Amino acid sequence: MQQRLDRNQRRCVEQVARQKETTCDTCGSTDLSSGPMALGTLGTLNVEVLLSCNNESAHPEGAAQTLELSGNEARRCGIDIS
Repeated sequence: MQQRLDRNQRRCVEQVARQKETTCDTCGSTDLSSGPMALGTLGTLNVEVLLSCNNESAHPEGAAQTLELSGNEARRCGIDIS
């Protein structure tokens, strides 16, 4: 399953990332931006979260990592997990 996320869904994903205290794996930044697509897996939803880091020397070309949402978190963000 693949779903394009609208602006509100992306904001919700970013809020979940903050609640989970997700940080950049490389530099520890908490300035995270949600990617535009959600990719579903059995029972969970993997959402790519793009990291916008203030430390541009650590990420001159940007950085990305995956944030895994539970079914409840995905539903709360209006993401279809069926």
